[in-house]
Formats: sequence, structure tokens, C-alpha cells
Amino acid sequence: MEIKGKIIYEKNEFDFLLKNDNLNISCDYKEAEILTTFKPVRPGVYSLNANEKLKENVLSGKTDSGLKIKMKVIWSYYDFIKCEVVCKIHCFVLFNCDEKTVGLKIKGQDIFNLFNDGEYLTRFIRSAQQFKYKDESLGKISFYSKFNREKRHLSAFCKVMFEETDDIDNILSKYYDVRALFKFIYHRNLLDFSNFILINKNSKKTGELFVPGENYTCSKSDLKRAVPFYLIQKTVGKLMTDICHNDIYDLHFRDSYSSVIKLDVGKLISLTAGIEHEFGRFKIKIKHDTKKRKQIRFVKTKYKKILLCKGIRADGRSIIKNAIKHLDDVQLETKIVYILNSIPKYMIEKFKEWYIVKKESFSTKTAATDISKLRNDFAHGETLSSFNQKTVLDLQIIEIAFAYFQFQKYIKNDIVTTNIVEKLFNVRFGA
Repeated sequence: MEIKGKIIYEKNEFDFLLKNDNLNISCDYKEAEILTTFKPVRPGVYSLNANEKLKENVLSGKTDSGLKIKMKVIWSYYDFIKCEVVCKIHCFVLFNCDEKTVGLKIKGQDIFNLFNDGEYLTRFIRSAQQFKYKDESLGKISFYSKFNREKRHLSAFCKVMFEETDDIDNILSKYYDVRALFKFIYHRNLLDFSNFILINKNSKKTGELFVPGENYTCSKSDLKRAVPFYLIQKTVGKLMTDICHNDIYDLHFRDSYSSVIKLDVGKLISLTAGIEHEFGRFKIKIKHDTKKRKQIRFVKTKYKKILLCKGIRADGRSIIKNAIKHLDDVQLETKIVYILNSIPKYMIEKFKEWYIVKKESFSTKTAATDISKLRNDFAHGETLSSFNQKTVLDLQIIEIAFAYFQFQKYIKNDIVTTNIVEKLFNVRFGA
């Protein structure tokens, strides 16, 4: 996409050329003093300074076709040789009228995929479907699907309604909230959204949002793993609330299912960090066994006696007090065992079959111990060049079990959660 027009800043106009996410603004030295932090050393004398940039990171103007435009800039610098400001754009909005926006309508393959399921169509083919949810932070979010029986055509979109605004940061934050929801539903970072239409109170188009760096087309592997909406429709409201408050952990998701699955140190660290995070979020308490409790009481008594001694420096006392505070903490190994024990037995039986095929043996305790030790070894500076066959299997089953654990906290139905996990990881557990 290539757009030409004029930036309007403090009643001054500057020619610009926007091509994808690259923005170039023409301005001589004098004009650069208005638009950027570029200043002369003394009147008529300039020097090169790579730190000269735009004074503001949101620019407004008009395109040659007459549309209003707002652009959010990531970084910029003034090229004093070419006499232009060079910018990288995060996103931009084209407004086709003066009305303020009260909603965002999103279309794309990944929204269509929610409803493009054989079972869903046979159950709801008779009419259009509409599902509404409300969140204090996001606003009102709705999902629509309509099947034209004559043309055998299904259409679907998502709509978010909020307080009226023309602020690009506000509009962008609503888009990212919706994006985070779909990111969690599909358990991948790259999403196939094609249109972001800004609308007024009457659902008429007021403009369009463009995010150049986020163009992605679903692969066949992604389509196979599309989760049908009927499996999650009762939990979307609660999911949205937690997502808007940045509560749900999602740093371990893969980019897409078309790329080779990387089970490396990055996956190990992000996955185990996710387990730690979710245990804290849900405030899950695990009681230590009798032997462990006795050991903790013994160590606490020793530490407290040490604190009674004279001559201990303040920093030493702080270290001991911190150690006492964390003696009751549950170890990562125990948390992994808890997650593996929380999934249905038929999933465990399927995992055992995978290990048998690879001529390995499986137990929840061993898998948890091995993965926990690897994470701790890496955290203490040991280099992990590659994983053996069993470690790869351990990571795979823990990733699946963790996905089950996260969804089950919202859905609370073994069969439905299993169906979601089967879809996401393209496996069959025979529930």
C-alpha cells in the first residue's frame, strides 16, 4: 500500500509518502526545526546528530484522495542529506468522515474459522447467530455469524463497542485486547485478520485501521487446529476480563502451526515460567508431605537461632529472613506433577503410548523432575546444546497438559476441554 499526502503540524504542511510501514516526510532544515528536535548550532549552522527525531509520535494529516489520516510512529530520525524525516510506522487510521468512532469491526480467516466447523454448521445452519459479552475495560464485544443457505455462504465478524474516540492509541488498545483473546483461543502468536473497520453508533463505517507489520495468512496446519466457537462461547466473557487485565500467561505460544515446532531452551523457560505464573494467579496451594514439613520446621528453627546471634551484618540478616520467607514455597517439580495429575486418565494413557513407541517409559514424577532439573541447570548457567528424545516428549506432554490446565480453569468440563486440546494439538485422546 502506498499513500501520499500532507502532514499537518502547528498549521504547517509537509509532504509525506507512506509505503507499508515506512514513512518519509519531506522538509528542509528550517521546516525540520518545526517538526523535529533538529536545531542549528548557531543561526544558519547545522551539525549531524543521529538523535534528532519527531517531537510527537502521533502524526495527523490528509491524503491526496481527501481522507484524514493518523499515524503512530515507532521511531524516527532526520536525514539532513536527503532533507526528510524517516519513520517506521506501527499503525495508521484512515478516516472517511468527521464522526468519532465508537466501535471496531474485525473480519478475517481466524474469526471465520470459529464458525466454519462442520458440526457447528449442522447445529446452527437455520439462522444467524449473535453472541454478546461485556467487559469494563474493553467495552461490549459481539460475535456474529450468518449462513446464506441459497449461496451456501458463511460470513462472520467480531465487533467491539466502546466510548467514542478519535484517539489512535485508544483504538489500537481495543484491537490488541481482541487479538489477545484470539491468540489464547488458538494458542499461537500470528493471526489472520484482514479488515479493521471503524464504525459509528449506527454501525456505519467511519474509517479503517491498518497494522502493516501484522499481515499473516492461515496455513492448512492452522486451519486444522481451529477451535469451534460452540466449545468456548460460555467462557469468552471471563476470558476477556482476565485478558484485558493482562492476567493470562501467553508467552509460550508458538508463532504458527505451519512452522517447525521448536522444543528448545526458549520453550523450556517460557513454559515453566507459565506454570509458575498460573499457580500464582489462581492461588493454588499444595500442602507439603509430613517429611517435608518436618524438614522445613527444622531449618526455620536453625535460621531463627542464627538471627539471635550478635555480630551479623544487616545484609546477612536480610538474606536469612528472605530464605525463611521462601522455605514454604512449592517447587516447580511439584507444580508440574500437580498439572499432570489434574488431566484425565485417558490423556495419561495416550502419553504412555507415545513413550512406548519411542522405547521410553513415562511417569509424571520422572517427567516433572527431569524438566525441573533442566530449567534449574540452565538458570544457574549450564549450557544446554540440545535435548534428548525423552526430554522432547516430556516438553510435549507438559505443554499439552498446561493448555488443558489453563482452559479447564474457565470451562470446567473435562470433555469440552479435551476437545479443545485435541483441536489445538491435532491429537485424539478417545474421551
